[in-house]
Amino acid sequence: MDRDQEKHFTPSQRTLLSRLRTGGHTPELAWYRKRVTRNQDQFETATCQRCGQAEETLVHLMTECLVLEDALSHHFDEDDPITFLFNELEVALSYLRDASFTEAGRV
Repeated sequence: MDRDQEKHFTPSQRTLLSRLRTGGHTPELAWYRKRVTRNQDQFETATCQRCGQAEETLVHLMTECLVLEDALSHHFDEDDPITFLFNELEVALSYLRDASFTEAGRV
């Protein structure tokens, strides 16, 4: 991966991409929020906030979510979307924005 691609990204964009590259360890994913709140008083569901059909993991978000099918095909064609987190950062960020993965203005 060429780190020069990230030079113009905001700190929050770089943080998000880094977290996603390490397997989805980011509070934006329901799977992760459930994992970190497991022993606390809060109950957090891991179900995808978009389709409600599966656990919201990195793989689900980037390859399986039926609600995001159009965005996936628009941004990634037949390529493996997860590789874009490493190689095509602008495309990955554009997809994450279109998927409403982050709060408005963060990415």
